[in-house]
Amino acid sequence: MRRFRLWAIALISFIAVTGGATLKKSLSLSLCGLLGFNSLVCSANFSDDRANAAMPPASRNLTTVVAANGDANSTNRRNEALTSTPAWLPENPLPDAPPAEQPTIGDIPRIRKPQVNLNLQQTLPTDFRVSSQMPFSSGKREIVMVSPSTGKEQKYTVNLPGARFQIYEAEFKDIGAIDSSNLTGTARQVIETTELQSLSEFKLDFQNNQLSEVILADGTRGEFRQGRAVIQSPDGQPLETIEFSQAIGTDGSLAASPKSAGQQVRQQEWQTSDSAATLASSPNCSNTVGSLLGNLAGTMATQGNRLAASKTEKTRIVGLALSFASGALKNNANSRESLQEVTCEAPVQCDEKRVSGGSEIRTDLFQVPAGIDRQVTLEYEFFEIPDTIELYYDGNQLFSDGPKSSRHRRAFTLPDTAEYVGVKLTGNTNPDTEWWYVVSCSGTAIAQCHDNYAELSLNNEAIVANETQINIISREEWQARKPIKDDPNRSYEAYTEPLKSVLDTIVVHHAGDNLLERRDICIVGQEMQIVQNYHMKETNRADIGYHFGIDMVGRIYEGRDIKIKGSHVAQGNTGKIGIVLLADLDERIGDFEIEDDSITSEMENSLLLLIEHLKSKYDIEYLGGHRELNQDRQCPGTLTMERMEDWRSITKLKDPKPVN
Repeated sequence: MRRFRLWAIALISFIAVTGGATLKKSLSLSLCGLLGFNSLVCSANFSDDRANAAMPPASRNLTTVVAANGDANSTNRRNEALTSTPAWLPENPLPDAPPAEQPTIGDIPRIRKPQVNLNLQQTLPTDFRVSSQMPFSSGKREIVMVSPSTGKEQKYTVNLPGARFQIYEAEFKDIGAIDSSNLTGTARQVIETTELQSLSEFKLDFQNNQLSEVILADGTRGEFRQGRAVIQSPDGQPLETIEFSQAIGTDGSLAASPKSAGQQVRQQEWQTSDSAATLASSPNCSNTVGSLLGNLAGTMATQGNRLAASKTEKTRIVGLALSFASGALKNNANSRESLQEVTCEAPVQCDEKRVSGGSEIRTDLFQVPAGIDRQVTLEYEFFEIPDTIELYYDGNQLFSDGPKSSRHRRAFTLPDTAEYVGVKLTGNTNPDTEWWYVVSCSGTAIAQCHDNYAELSLNNEAIVANETQINIISREEWQARKPIKDDPNRSYEAYTEPLKSVLDTIVVHHAGDNLLERRDICIVGQEMQIVQNYHMKETNRADIGYHFGIDMVGRIYEGRDIKIKGSHVAQGNTGKIGIVLLADLDERIGDFEIEDDSITSEMENSLLLLIEHLKSKYDIEYLGGHRELNQDRQCPGTLTMERMEDWRSITKLKDPKPVN
């Protein structure tokens, strides 16, 4: 009991000596916490038993609580410290806005968030799809993306496959109004106080995958060099120079933390030529490109926020453009058809069929094999529901067909510089649509056939037509059978009148699929032998029915003697010269689908030269296809008839007169 009384006396003595100071400090801390709950700054000073709290800018009332006997000088010194303008407080970034509220500062200022954080990603469409790919002879390709829901367009220019990834340009069109309802107060104020007409469309240029220039619709430019942005008016006058902080590197990239050993190795691999050459076929291509684009988007977002805080309106618009482009790249990375996926997709090769079972827009790059002759044949099947197909190269649309149904084939001769061709197939909106296409390459084979042709020793004289020399392979050279002249059941009638006065019409035919399905186009004369054997054995003719033949390589063959009436037009061979194109040039016969050939440039050129030669020797007036004379026939095929009007225009010949 005595011990307890001693402890009680000691405690009472301690409170008596220290209680006043302790109560004062406790009251100071309590009031500081209470008054600083909605304040910017609060601090407590125990030396003079004083607590200070600065209220928000809306109130601007300074509350000073004297917990104990503080003198007036101490109060004045504290008020001066609280009402002075601090050096670290940034200036107000927006014109025509009220001056920034200057908070009163105590001893420990709180860290403030950045003034502008636009983050326009959430205001942009997220449904962009690849609309087309345009390869250029310069080694670049243009990838166009369109938002189906808004019609807005984005266009990116990147490298062709087989090289290290490079982005050269990004262009944005039909931007329209930016929905600022989901933005923060400061970002919304930037949008609402800025004239955005010049932001309707803009373009970004890049060098070595780093931003180099922003060009607005009105010609305003922002050049990005060595850690700064120089904003220029449409007439080239400098408006403002913005220095970026050390958080952004001098090359425009965000300062990064030190790289790990693995990251350094990957970066070295990325920069080597071997890795660059195989980038498109690398399994890590998509991740590598996606990472690069993500870093680029982050850099542009930081730069955009810095420019958007400027007092100069043009600078703010350039900042908005950067923020917009940054958001577009971020959304694109998460889309179903991302830029990195399209960039890294392997190109289509010869005879590689692409099949779709539904409605879509399909874009591919077709790789053209090397060869002297760049002959490409496009074959496509649209079945019952109509679809559309297009080809692009070097800024031009090479071909467009559709919407249509059924099966079709077209041939194209590409420039020697063409390494890739863009293919776009637009499926019908009907979800039941089906289609396929395949690209065949005959250029290499035809080029090899030219070598065989050049080795021929022609016995006949060269023929000159329009100052161009052409050769006609004689019957002896293609080892033709001798005609059967003495069979009364076979017609072999010679003209009795001068040929110049009697021959007035050229009739074009095609050999068809059933005769040539097993032929080799490189074997000289093989196709003529097949046609002659069919005519003489199966149709009981005295000889091959045509006067000339032309194959896909462009070789011209002598057929039936020109002095003998042909056997190629029912009930009307008199005065008509028959020329057969040794190919299947029909796309469809009745309900049967057949494999067909194409009218190669060599075949077409030889035909036109032969026509000019015949015009120079005879009084030719008419040019037509077999079906134009015998209207119940499919010959010479739909592909031939599609070219007939052009041929008549070139040769200045008229439509033929029907026989029946």
